Amino acid sequence: MVNARKDGAYYLVKGNGPWYGAWKDLPAEVTVVSWQMGPRTRRQSLEHFANLGHKQILAGFYDGDPKMITAWLKDAKDIKGVEGVMYTIWQSNFKRTKEFLDGAKPLQPQ
Repeated sequence: MVNARKDGAYYLVKGNGPWYGAWKDLPAEVTVVSWQMGPRTRRQSLEHFANLGHKQILAGFYDGDPKMITAWLKDAKDIKGVEGVMYTIWQSNFKRTKEFLDGAKPLQPQ
């Protein structure tokens, strides 16, 4: 939903809100990988796809603070269909993988 807002431009795409409604024909059996980690909008995005019956994976980190996954998982805790997390980077830097996994650990089932 980040790039599928009703209004707004998207890099190198013509039109205003060109991707709006793109999710409407997405079959429920498709798992959504969520990149919407912004604290003000991530829960709304997760709820949106959960209400459409999609399972979801949180794609966290992006070369920022790897512990951000903890807060994101807390926000997703009671949302149906959140299946797990994925360590996602732009650079080829895997030095912080353990830190990311440690950030997810407090919420893993014991």
